[in-house]
Amino acid sequence: MNSLSLKQRSSLQRFFRGLGAEAAPILLNRRRIFILPTKHGFLFALLLLLLLLGSMNYNNSLGFALTFLLASLGNLGILSTYRNLSGLEFSLGKKDPCFAGDPLSLSLLVSNHSTNNQFSVMVESNSLLEPARFDIAANETKSVTVYIKTQLRGQMPIPRFTLSTKFPLNLFRAWAYVHFEGQCLVFPRPLHLREPIATQTNGTSTQGDRGRGADDFAGFRHFQIGDSPRLIYWKKSTHEQNLISKQFGGDHLTEHWFDARQVSDLPIEKGISQLCQWILRAEQRHEAYGLRLVQQEIPIGSGYLHQQQCLTCLALLPHG
Repeated sequence: MNSLSLKQRSSLQRFFRGLGAEAAPILLNRRRIFILPTKHGFLFALLLLLLLLGSMNYNNSLGFALTFLLASLGNLGILSTYRNLSGLEFSLGKKDPCFAGDPLSLSLLVSNHSTNNQFSVMVESNSLLEPARFDIAANETKSVTVYIKTQLRGQMPIPRFTLSTKFPLNLFRAWAYVHFEGQCLVFPRPLHLREPIATQTNGTSTQGDRGRGADDFAGFRHFQIGDSPRLIYWKKSTHEQNLISKQFGGDHLTEHWFDARQVSDLPIEKGISQLCQWILRAEQRHEAYGLRLVQQEIPIGSGYLHQQQCLTCLALLPHG
């Protein structure tokens, strides 16, 4: 928005909705900030008008002095309210995936490039569970977390945020729009409808269970992908070049193949939710699992990254 055409400057869309999604960072300057009187501001203007009429009617010099003093304070209020937004720069921070129906946590990185402390800045949107308010000191950078309402799985566009303030007099409201390019990932909501059909259980040897047991301690080995971080023996790892994992035996390693054909009789969204529930339960039980879909297959594995890969694959499936 460094250069706007006359048509863009006079556009009502810019006044009510901004100019659409933009790449981060977004700096609030005079081209972005709008300001209008609040309800109290209009009452204040009406009071000034009555004081002026009364002073003119009675030719009261003290009335004129009071009227012009209050009018000067009002003008200072306009400038102060504008400066309470000017100079703020917004970028995107951490975006945590969530399950459909749960609030999605999004961090906004706010930098104050002005020499003034700025107070009571509100972050508002119809997509937020509730508005967020923050104060920020001069030349400070901070993170502001907002919680976005979700309904459907998949890639959800980042909503448009309205930054506003009425500080310091509550007579004027200054606001600006911040709309980032990008999307947030929403996983399917887990739903338990049935048990998985195909289940394969390996033997009880320490090699077969890959150290995921909890019965008998069987020694140490080098860390392998898929091992739980809780099995890492940090004291011994500090003396080795590689991470060392504790190995347990006496349990069974259960492997699952979660196949879309197992839920083909269910509605598409319910079937995807059921696959999601199976994945979460298998991960919670430290079981290995793979995912077979119509055009994609994720091999047997376990661990947080494997879980995220499977859930992302389910989230991005076409909607039925």
